[in-house]
Amino acid sequence: MAGGCVYSREDGYGDDAGNGDGDGGDGVSTSSQWKEKQQEEREKPTRPCTDFDMAYFNFYSHVGIHEEMIKDRIRTESYRNAIFQHQNYIAGKVVVDVGCGTGILSIFCAQAGARRVYAVEASDIAVQANKIVKANNLSDKVIVLHGRVEDVEIDEEVDVIVSEWMGYILLYESMLGSVIIARDRWLKPGGLILPSNATLYMALVTHPDRYSGSVDFWRNVYGIDMSAMLPLAKQSAFGEPSVESITAENVLTLPQVGME
Repeated sequence: MAGGCVYSREDGYGDDAGNGDGDGGDGVSTSSQWKEKQQEEREKPTRPCTDFDMAYFNFYSHVGIHEEMIKDRIRTESYRNAIFQHQNYIAGKVVVDVGCGTGILSIFCAQAGARRVYAVEASDIAVQANKIVKANNLSDKVIVLHGRVEDVEIDEEVDVIVSEWMGYILLYESMLGSVIIARDRWLKPGGLILPSNATLYMALVTHPDRYSGSVDFWRNVYGIDMSAMLPLAKQSAFGEPSVESITAENVLTLPQVGME
């Protein structure tokens, strides 16, 4: 995960964070401008909730996916470190956590001194997130909003957006679109997005054991020729990302930047 980069709606991604509060100069957002902007957002047609959305939210209602992500110490500690490295921009400020899940990033932000954190979660895990917030005596700082980022209402601008938006292979099942919506709806000019940039490295690998177990397996099944299954097996094995640990010997080339 890359460190935070400041997003300015006028200037794109800035080179430094400024004061992180959107104050000063012509960038100040007045109350009337904020109200006008919110009215414009309310008048925009909202993307309907599709069957795909419902399946996606149902998937993230299960404890297993959250356990998997939280137990990934490199991932979780990278987010926590980034939040505390940017504590000067978070302390005393308003934060929105897009797709908060169990609320762990929201709690990190509260621990970093955020004045208020809006934890937005569309799946039913939001119920547990709210209980976790209460169990940690943070109900005065962390507000769990159960709904899509397109639908929930926040009646103030925010200084910071945090989100675990990166999916497998960076963009698979990505929440980046939701982060963009949150940015356009609530983020102050000069506000901070964590993370706001990432680099995807790619390399050729070989994995003969996996190929043998998933593909070659079908050549002879209990003495029966099932090689007709090979095209489907290959499609299943290589049509979706696979998250696995491999040895250095499996990597055939030097990593190259595939996407930034």
